[in-house]
Amino acid sequence: MPISLSVPEDLDFKPRITVVGVGGGGCNAVDHMIESKLEGVSFVACNTDLQALRRSTCPVRVRLGLDSTQGLGAGSNPVIGREAAEESLDEVMDAIGDTHMLFIVAGFGGGTGTGAVPVIARAAHERGILTVAVVTTPFTFEAVNRTEVAQAGLQDLRNAIDTFVVIANQKLFDVQTDGMSLLDSFRLVDNVLYDGVRGITDLLMCPGLINLDFADVRSAMKDAGAALMGTGEATGEDRIEEATNAAISNPLLSYQGLEMDQATNLLVNITSSANVSLTQTERIMEIIRGRTHERVNLKVGVAIDDNMGDTIRVSVVMAGLDREHGSGLEASPPRILGHPEKSSKPSKSEPHDGEEAPARQGRLEVPGVFGHPSAHSDGPGSRQTFNDAAGSRADSNGLD
Repeated sequence: MPISLSVPEDLDFKPRITVVGVGGGGCNAVDHMIESKLEGVSFVACNTDLQALRRSTCPVRVRLGLDSTQGLGAGSNPVIGREAAEESLDEVMDAIGDTHMLFIVAGFGGGTGTGAVPVIARAAHERGILTVAVVTTPFTFEAVNRTEVAQAGLQDLRNAIDTFVVIANQKLFDVQTDGMSLLDSFRLVDNVLYDGVRGITDLLMCPGLINLDFADVRSAMKDAGAALMGTGEATGEDRIEEATNAAISNPLLSYQGLEMDQATNLLVNITSSANVSLTQTERIMEIIRGRTHERVNLKVGVAIDDNMGDTIRVSVVMAGLDREHGSGLEASPPRILGHPEKSSKPSKSEPHDGEEAPARQGRLEVPGVFGHPSAHSDGPGSRQTFNDAAGSRADSNGLD
């Protein structure tokens, strides 16, 4: 007897992906994705600066901390950014809705992005949403405290997120051309953010010869820690080598010594017209495997886009960089910026019987980014606090 399976026509089985831009840099990145017509995702813009938020082209905008900041920004103080996000967290989560995968994009080193992103990420992660943050860090010529604030924010973020990708603005000097304007330089960063999200949407949304589904993406990126994401696109006779090498060698994605061969999980997506050959696919994977270790968990998808013509695009997600290969990222209990460190395990700073406990008034001690000493520290054993890094609101004059 035949079995009849009835499925409602209006039922959408595609995974829902949302991109949230936080702060000035994050909202600019979202605007760039909208301008570039990135499809298959929803967008949300969040900011404490109401004037800047009104300029955003994003259809869904959330004012962070309107009562506490009066819509005037966080003054480069991430403690204020964090408090603003906590104040408006219900509105943010309502805007995110029942998404399956959340990308959070922001610039770190200022107030809103650095303070608010860990709050939003933690709430989404606790809801069971696959949560990925892609953040930028300041130039070295910026104020020293901005680098320290970014480092403290990254340390807090890594305990609140499934996967995070760091793009160092300083690396723009490695890819700039003579006469490149500052605006064009930041466009390069926006393009990296855009390419990273598009690599996932291509994999999940485009029909493919070799399909990966959301469960594959989730298994590779769930609680994966540090990651790199790269995309290369090329046309012409050498397009296979050029696109693949561009995807795995983007200098903007070279950060803190993390390398592709440290990844425990690797997602590869090849997007091309329907005439991609088996030999070309094999060559792409041959190049990629030459840069990985033999134990890597590698998954590949081949998506078809008839608009690609002679062009081929290769996207690579390298996740779990801090899990098994000694990148300096050791597991640690969650920490909350600006609050005392909470842990069920005793630490070296805890008093022995009969000793008086040292005073700890709402200050979080964090090492330099990725567990390394800060570039501005006094030595290998020096540590900084989030409140020390943030400084006072009145004394801060950087961007959010």
